[in-house]
Order: sequence, then C-alpha cells, then structure tokens
Amino acid sequence: MTMSSSSCLAALSAVVLDMTRQSSLRAPRYRSLSLVLPRALLAPLVADLDALHGRILQRSTALNAMLACHLRALYD
Repeated sequence: MTMSSSSCLAALSAVVLDMTRQSSLRAPRYRSLSLVLPRALLAPLVADLDALHGRILQRSTALNAMLACHLRALYD
C-alpha cells in the first residue's frame, strides 16, 4: 500500500519516506520512532528505491511485526 494525500495510518504501522523527495505529514498527538538510512546502504538491496517512497507497512504484516520488534529492541 502506498500513502496518498489522505492516508490514515494505524498505530504501529511503518511508512517509508525518501528524504530526497518532498512529503508532508499531519497528525494529532502521537509518538514515533524514526530510522534514517542512507540511500547508498539500501541501493544494492532494493531494485527500485524510488518506488519505496510513501510505502506503508501495515501493522498486521509479518514483516512490519518483525521490524517493530527489532526497532523496539534497539531503542530499549
């Protein structure tokens, strides 16, 4: 799923944003955890980096559950 101008995110969802591209986020009070990775690090691993911008990883997917668990472990 890709973010549109009116996308709503469920708690614990993840969004991939390309910091070289313009984006705008609005939200009521919330807490977030950000992970910033250089494009050069991802380039050898991802065929089309530009296609990732705005991609939403729903909280219900196994990949996002694993990512959230790993990020929480790094944060703690």
